[in-house]
Amino acid sequence: MFYIVTAIVLAFVTVISILGWMMSPKETVRKDADGEHVHPSATRKAAGLTAVSALVLLLLVTAGTALARVGAREVGIETSLGKYSRTLQAGWQIKAPWAEVETFSTQLQRSEMDAPIAFAGGGSGTQHMTVQWTITGEQAQELWSRYRQFENVDGMLVQPAAREAVATVLASYTPAEARAEGKVEEVREAVEKALTERLSPYGVQLDSVALPPAALDQTAQDALNRVVEAEANVDRAQSRLEQARIDAEADRERNKNVTAENLVLECLTITNNWNVEENGPLPATWNCFGGDAADVLVNTNR
Repeated sequence: MFYIVTAIVLAFVTVISILGWMMSPKETVRKDADGEHVHPSATRKAAGLTAVSALVLLLLVTAGTALARVGAREVGIETSLGKYSRTLQAGWQIKAPWAEVETFSTQLQRSEMDAPIAFAGGGSGTQHMTVQWTITGEQAQELWSRYRQFENVDGMLVQPAAREAVATVLASYTPAEARAEGKVEEVREAVEKALTERLSPYGVQLDSVALPPAALDQTAQDALNRVVEAEANVDRAQSRLEQARIDAEADRERNKNVTAENLVLECLTITNNWNVEENGPLPATWNCFGGDAADVLVNTNR
């Protein structure tokens, strides 16, 4: 549009100037004290200079607008009067002066957004997500025909599709399930798959999806807290059960060794190691073999 308006103005100025130059007399006669003098027509000269200047400027504008540069990681969409003409590759390109070029980047793009979500069984929240994506140059024409500008691909395609994908996937999970060990990656992969299905038909290739823990409303947070508390109670009960099993096993091992012979040996060991100086004499009724057994010799030197 810039070129068309500029070209019309310059062409009009050129034509008017040429007409003025043609209609102006070549010479003018001026009278002074010395008599009459013939001079070249100043009007004709000005009209000629204006025509030449406008024509040169028109040629420069035409040459300048006939060149377009497309970046190394871009494709260009050439349009003429709002209609697609062709796809331009990287580098300097020659185009019609009145044509315009809209560039579409093929570099990796990063989009961040918040998506409203609702969980299975009640509760809702907000899921922040980061999506990395690229476009294929082969389908840049279709993207242009739908969105006109590259920035609109993100705002009108990628972000709405990402919000829809994450909301659809999380609707089948409770808050606790969505955060459970082993489920986090499952949720991310499901969102990535759903988003790929939404973007690939338009030539948008998904690179990655990142999903931090969602911000929960009070209902969802209460449900999550109840599950966490129940799991903690189960863990404590299992710990107590395991400790009871260990204690019972230890008691069984000890009971295996509680025989009459072992008790006599233990008694004899205590008797033999008894320190009279520190502990005093053994009780008079002390006997390791029962009431009818003979007295036990004690090492009193200890």
